[in-house]
Amino acid sequence: MPVTANATTIDVANSAQLASALASSASGDVIRLTANITYNGTISIDGKDLTFSLNGFSLTANSSSGYGLAVRNNAKVLLTGYSSTATFNVTGVLGGIRAYTGGQCTVSNATGPAR
Repeated sequence: MPVTANATTIDVANSAQLASALASSASGDVIRLTANITYNGTISIDGKDLTFSLNGFSLTANSSSGYGLAVRNNAKVLLTGYSSTATFNVTGVLGGIRAYTGGQCTVSNATGPAR
């Protein structure tokens, strides 16, 4: 999923800005971190393709009621700019990532507790 020519880049520095970007973004947009962010809840991507550009920062999603990342309705998630110090961490009481109904999320270098 390459970034599209018409993509908008939305800079986010905290969880409130991330929530706003998730709600207002269009398919193909890029959400770029400008600080480390901890998001308490599920990052839900529904029916659109989004790129998360870590940009040297870390994003942590903690859900006390579901999955850390939920990808639905043929949505796709792309992660760029990750490294040993810039990570995308997702945890939830039901699990880290759930791809529903055609959702796609490629995971590499994942760790988690054994079940």
